[in-house]
Amino acid sequence: MADLTLTTSDWVPETPRGYVRDLRATLKVGDSMVMISDASEHAKAMPVMLYLYVPDVDAAYQRALKAGATSIMEPADQFYGDRSGGVKDTAGNSWFFGTHIEDVSPAELTKRAAEAFKKQKAA
Repeated sequence: MADLTLTTSDWVPETPRGYVRDLRATLKVGDSMVMISDASEHAKAMPVMLYLYVPDVDAAYQRALKAGATSIMEPADQFYGDRSGGVKDTAGNSWFFGTHIEDVSPAELTKRAAEAFKKQKAA
C-alpha cells in the first residue's frame, strides 16, 4: 500500500507563471502528487468526485458545511462497513468522506447489498 499524505492550505502565493493561485490541497500517494486548486486562466474548472477516508466522518462533514459546502448526503452507516457522507463545494466538486466502522465478510456483504438495493428500488 502506498504512503499517503494530505495537506491543506487556505492560500498559496502565485507561482512565477501564474498557474496556481489558490491551492486548496496536495495529496501525495506514494511518489505521485495530486494538487487541488481553484480554476484559473490556465486551468479551467472541472468538477470531480473524491472519496476520502477520514478518522471522523461526522466531524469532516460538519467542517465542510461550516466552510460553505452544501450537503449531498448526511453521514450514515453503509451496508459495506463504512460510515459515509458527502458535500458539494463552491466549485461544484463532490467530496465524500468515509470512516471504516466494521469489516464485512463477502457473504454478509452480498446479503446486505441485496437488501440495500431492494430498499432503493422500493423508494
